[in-house]
Amino acid sequence: MLFALFIDAAYIVPFLFSPETRVVRGTLVAAAIVWFYTFSDVVRLTYLANTERKLKRKNELFATGVRQFLRGEYEPARDTFHQVLRLNRYDPDAHFYIGMAFKSLGKPYKARKHLKNALSYDDTKKWNFEVLQELKGT
Repeated sequence: MLFALFIDAAYIVPFLFSPETRVVRGTLVAAAIVWFYTFSDVVRLTYLANTERKLKRKNELFATGVRQFLRGEYEPARDTFHQVLRLNRYDPDAHFYIGMAFKSLGKPYKARKHLKNALSYDDTKKWNFEVLQELKGT
């Protein structure tokens, strides 16, 4: 494969730089620009589609975890929120609920770790009051 590229380059380079092929050069440059733009657009759209799918999955898992937590199913809720963390390890909401699940399961040291993570990853300070109250209690 690499040999074929070198052969092609050996043929194309003199062709591109000869004065008679000025129009062809311009056409090839334009084609290369269009190809690059199209390729970058495909990469961008693929990335956005994957990001959208990942966000949708995270939201579904989060809603399931909250339902489990509110029903008192702390172990399944903890596992579900761990799946959320696999998608976004800096999610303060998931850390908060994991910490609360560990607290309810009688594991204060693990609860403390996740509550502190919730506090440090929470840019909006949404969980500050709740986390500080829970940290005082653990």
